[in-house]
Formats: sequence, structure tokens, C-alpha cells
Amino acid sequence: MRPVRIALVLAAAAGALTCGSEPTAGELVGSLETQRTDAEAVRFVIHATPPNEVESVTAACNQCQIHQSLDGPNELRGIVVGSIGAGPAFRALVNDIDAVSGYQVEVIEVADGAYVLLPIGDFRITMGR
Repeated sequence: MRPVRIALVLAAAAGALTCGSEPTAGELVGSLETQRTDAEAVRFVIHATPPNEVESVTAACNQCQIHQSLDGPNELRGIVVGSIGAGPAFRALVNDIDAVSGYQVEVIEVADGAYVLLPIGDFRITMGR
């Protein structure tokens, strides 16, 4: 009888460990880090390390618009347009909000309102909750 109890306890413990291990889908925020105030267009790519996936983005800044192209479940290209300062720029719908480090954002180009390219080294986007 004792081996049966031990087996049941081990099975229950294994079930408890796997319970809740499913990824939680939701939104992560892409925040722009910069000292500049003249950005009006930021082109970026979100890279999701498998098994992480990114589905879509929406603008997070006031009066901003966003355009996007999904290049598979692990890469999304986007551009956010508007008066963009430091702070939230977009919200990304992802398959695992607890795996923040599995999503990296690469800034490709930044332009001001006159379409003059700005130094991309002055801009960084980080993902967070």
C-alpha cells in the first residue's frame, strides 16, 4: 500500500508543477528611450525568440498611428508615426507575457517631421509589462 501512496503523491506533485506552465498571452509595451523630442516616425522590427511569438502591434502614444507587417510568428516589422517622445510607443500582442526577454526590438530608422533621418543611436525600444 505504501508504494501506491508514494506514486500518488509523486503524480500529484508532477501535476502541480505542470499546472499553470502554459504561456499567458497578452500585451507587452514597447517603450521608446531617448532624450530627443523631434522624432515623428520610428521604424522597428520585433524579434521573438521561439517558442515566443508576436502577433500584432497597436499604437500606445497619443495621436500616433502604426503600420505593421507580420513576417511570420517570430518577426514583426512596424512603423509608428506621430509626435513620439520617450515612453510607450506601441503595445505588442504576444503569446507569452512572462517571457519579456524573449522579445527584442531593433530600431531601423527614425525621422523627424521633415523626413530627415535622425541618428538611430539616440533611440532604443525596450519591451516590458
